[in-house]
Amino acid sequence: MQRILRSAASLQLRPFILRQQSWQSTVSTAVSPSQTAAPAASTPWSETTKTQLGLLREQPTNSFSAIVELKQRPYFVGIGDIIVTMRMNDLKLGDVIVLDRVREIGSKDYVLKGHPYVHPQFFSVKAVVIEHPVSAEVVRHHWKKRGHQPVHTNRNHHTSLRIAEISIKDLGSS
Repeated sequence: MQRILRSAASLQLRPFILRQQSWQSTVSTAVSPSQTAAPAASTPWSETTKTQLGLLREQPTNSFSAIVELKQRPYFVGIGDIIVTMRMNDLKLGDVIVLDRVREIGSKDYVLKGHPYVHPQFFSVKAVVIEHPVSAEVVRHHWKKRGHQPVHTNRNHHTSLRIAEISIKDLGSS
């Protein structure tokens, strides 16, 4: 399994970093029926956000990379990269999954950072299940005082995902 972690020094070399506040909703307490209103059709994004997303969208699509979170672990990925993670039993070979827990997405010139995650309305990251490999057998010997020496073996099951798409959405069309 290959995981690449981005150093903090490389993040400071960027011209500017787009920041988005946390998009996770908070739980409200004791709301009367008269105070509840229908939610807005779409979130009103500022003109600065739209302009900066336009700059990011103008970058070549093959240069996009993202830090995605899968099973509480971060993975730095680009298009065509393979992620090997712990087994996901509900996925079959060839299934396409949408990764919506993205901490950071961008290109070599611009980066969109989330707090803690980037809003899923800004991007699309898709992965394809390519295999369910099994690791080599790990043998553990337990040495006891008397002649009994049990041997425990273990094989870990994994899921391999290939990143098929990383794209920035147009806010006007969403």
